[in-house]
Amino acid sequence: GTLTLQTGDVLSVENISIEESGTLKGDISGQAEIHVSGNWDLEDGGTFTHNSTVSVYLTGNSESIISGTNTFYKLISDHIRSDTGSDKALKFSAGTTQTITSTLTLKGSSGNLMPISSTNSDNAATLNVSGATVNAEYLNITDTILSGYDSYPGDANNNTDSGGNSGWFTPPSITFTSISPSNGVVSVGSSITLVATAENNETGLTVSSATINGKHVSGAFTDKDDGTYEFVYTVGLGDTTIADSADLPVAIILQDSVG
Repeated sequence: GTLTLQTGDVLSVENISIEESGTLKGDISGQAEIHVSGNWDLEDGGTFTHNSTVSVYLTGNSESIISGTNTFYKLISDHIRSDTGSDKALKFSAGTTQTITSTLTLKGSSGNLMPISSTNSDNAATLNVSGATVNAEYLNITDTILSGYDSYPGDANNNTDSGGNSGWFTPPSITFTSISPSNGVVSVGSSITLVATAENNETGLTVSSATINGKHVSGAFTDKDDGTYEFVYTVGLGDTTIADSADLPVAIILQDSVG
């Protein structure tokens, strides 16, 4: 069946389940709201059409799981609201993409960070906010990809990066902290070892690409498990000769578990 929300309607429920062949939609003539204190589940074959009129509020004082591949107009969960408690937590179904077209507002409060995560730590969930506005405050974010935004909204406003994220926070930079030997002649067959340190000593990074003196060294990479990463360049016959007074060309990109 089909349920159409009319102008001014406020639908307050514990759980939403849109089953196969079911449709929940907004009327195009005016704004309506859905308040869900529990779970939101869009099943295969079900349809949710916001028509740029339906705002969804995730309320209550417990965990809400958002399942299925949804497109929301406005998606809001905010401790400042009287119907939303300090224990509110959101989980998005692993491997799915939720699209928000107008506004994503997720706000915890001081001393009560709102957990935002995927349902599976090995498989991130994606929030596509291309063209939307993002308001993110007092969040504890884990295993969640924010795509389509032109800045990193997690950097400010007391948010915590608990790992497995992309798009929320400025990616960690790396600093080259040592090179051995640091001068002199290195002959063919001998090696140069370079050590890089990740910002905040982040561990578990992998190589996206790595060249030293134009030579790929991804296969000579070691994660030292302390936030440092070692690369070994073995000088080969025909490699470019670098003067002792010149810089050794190095191009290395490391990435976290979600790229």
